[in-house]
Amino acid sequence: MTSTYSTNLKLTLMGTGDQSGTWGDTTNTNLGTLLEEAVAGYTTQALTGGGPTALTIPDGTSSAGRNYVIEFTGTPTAGHTVTVPAVDKPYILFNNTNIALIVKVSGQTGFTIAVGKKAIAYTNSTDLIEVANAPVTEAGTQTLTNKTLGATTATADITMSGTGQIKVPASTTANRSASPASGMFRFNTDNVKFEGYNGTAWGTVGGGATGGGTDEIFIENGQTVTSNYTITASKNAGTFGPITVNSGITVTVPSGSTWSIV
Repeated sequence: MTSTYSTNLKLTLMGTGDQSGTWGDTTNTNLGTLLEEAVAGYTTQALTGGGPTALTIPDGTSSAGRNYVIEFTGTPTAGHTVTVPAVDKPYILFNNTNIALIVKVSGQTGFTIAVGKKAIAYTNSTDLIEVANAPVTEAGTQTLTNKTLGATTATADITMSGTGQIKVPASTTANRSASPASGMFRFNTDNVKFEGYNGTAWGTVGGGATGGGTDEIFIENGQTVTSNYTITASKNAGTFGPITVNSGITVTVPSGSTWSIV
């Protein structure tokens, strides 16, 4: 019988009576090289120019495309695409180049790996599917275009430019954070105002006088005090009444301060 090859990893499947005197070498290659590449192998793949770069899994011989972990290196040009074989196989891919890379099965869509990113993916005989994308710490100034960010922590100042706008979270009073922190900012859809948390309580941000159209005539305030409040030391406060202070609620006016209700 003639030897054949496995569907996904292309291991040599020796037929009965084949490879007399060399079957041991073939077995060692299967187990010690090819299978090891697929299960625990790491390799680098240099990329140049505009691509594409095709990774292959040839019958019975070592190859970059069979490795479990592949680190892409080099300085390819924008739009470079890496293709992988249309077999069933998992990968860990590291984009250590200077550009974002598209990785896919030829003729399919695949996905993009950003510069410095590591991605866990698998092929399903049709395309390369991303399972997870490891976070990366970016140094210096970064430009994000049409990107969706999850929970993000910035440890330095953020500068935004342009003539558009930024959208902040907008929801009801009931949906305020259960554990607010100083500096939180949101839009309250119940009272139709921006609000911020000062470390003690939520308060309206900005606003000033309002009115119809572009009028700035009316200053509005609530009529019921529902939470304890202390007027800032050395400050005076003014409120339009009548005002109800709920049972058990205290408004503290420090010495030297005044609360005027008109």
